[in-house]
Amino acid sequence: MLSQNRISGSVGSLLKPVTFFTWTHCLGFLIGCGFASSIIGLVAYLIFGSQFGQNFLAINSAVETKPSDKKSVVFPEYSNSKYSNSKYSNSKYSNSKYSNSKILDQIAQTSGLSTKVKITVCNLQRTCSHLRGNQIPISLASLMKVPIAVTLLDQVNRQKIPLNNQIYISKGNFTEDASDLKVERKYPLGKLLLEMIVNSSNIAPNQLIDYLSRNYINQVLESRGYRATRVYAKFIGDIFIPDDAGEKLNTSTTNELTEMMVQIYNRQHPGDDRLISLFGLQHDRELGFAALKGSSAKWLGEKTGQNSWVIGTTLAMEISGNKYILTVIDDGVYSDQAIRDAIRKISEYLAQKGHF
Repeated sequence: MLSQNRISGSVGSLLKPVTFFTWTHCLGFLIGCGFASSIIGLVAYLIFGSQFGQNFLAINSAVETKPSDKKSVVFPEYSNSKYSNSKYSNSKYSNSKYSNSKILDQIAQTSGLSTKVKITVCNLQRTCSHLRGNQIPISLASLMKVPIAVTLLDQVNRQKIPLNNQIYISKGNFTEDASDLKVERKYPLGKLLLEMIVNSSNIAPNQLIDYLSRNYINQVLESRGYRATRVYAKFIGDIFIPDDAGEKLNTSTTNELTEMMVQIYNRQHPGDDRLISLFGLQHDRELGFAALKGSSAKWLGEKTGQNSWVIGTTLAMEISGNKYILTVIDDGVYSDQAIRDAIRKISEYLAQKGHF
């Protein structure tokens, strides 16, 4: 049973043994978390449905399934595309050429990745190969912090806002966090950007979503040609759910995340140098960095993401003087080691062949 000492903030009262009302809300939360079947969870939602429980079920409704039942979504505008040297006609990245790769499929299988894994690899000239790279995974986890960072830098450069401008972190954006950020305090925008990328803070992007607005974020993403990448939800830790958490899951694809990183490492937009620097400082070194250690490939930077349903990374590497972006997301039955093995094998193949 959870210790009351671990519960604080806006939902701390849920475990206080004061009235039957508060304990029923707690029971609804526990059941909704997966301590019973999804049917019982729905009953708990109907009977005990506090706003807290409603938000929790809204955010997690798409993942209330067993791992074997998880489904990926093919983004509608891509559903008829085979990505054989295809071009995005209305996109900022209309020169990207995507080919479906049997080699990536073989590497995925021999590495132990699931049959749901999505992989995209591109050089900076936008010659790309992918495996299910047009499919939207069930979750993007912290990989969605990259689009938020891109949008923040778009706004501060467009509106000439200094990154040392401070904004207030509201109490409602609290959740479990790996950074040193505290709610009800002011921090510079640059500090929030750093913590979001380097330490994968959850509080920072939650406040930035409020600061920028979902509408602005998604307008910027659309203006840059991204059809699948949209920010709808805030980031949630193990227990604490922020205010206005969202009613839809965030969406993207490995194709679009890879293109986003290609734009960054091509320095196509103001502020990209800062992002390149931050990717190189990321604290989590357990996936791409570890995979390339001791290989002929040079790790340049990375953003990882992981939760109960997905593990993934988007990273930059240099091989024989050429730079590549590789994004791997596995929302099946996954393991860190399988991800590392796949990254290593892909880098070795590129070192030998130069392309897929």
